[in-house]
Amino acid sequence: MSNRLLVVASKVGGISEIIEDGISGFTSISEDMNDLSKIIDKALSITKQEKDKIIDKAYENYKYNFSIEKMINQYLELYKN
Repeated sequence: MSNRLLVVASKVGGISEIIEDGISGFTSISEDMNDLSKIIDKALSITKQEKDKIIDKAYENYKYNFSIEKMINQYLELYKN
């Protein structure tokens, strides 16, 4: 996300909270290789405009929630409390 690349990931851990399927990346069912294959095919078949829109949304999410500045501020608040 931070490198402006299209994200394809399995729904493990907090991935579903970070990536909105089809909006800011693509997610597949954990440990389901058939589903992962379908998701990769889907990601490869979208238009450049769709890809750019998803990448932009993912980057906005990264900047707002996970940028180094945001993470530092969150850790500082945690330590203060």
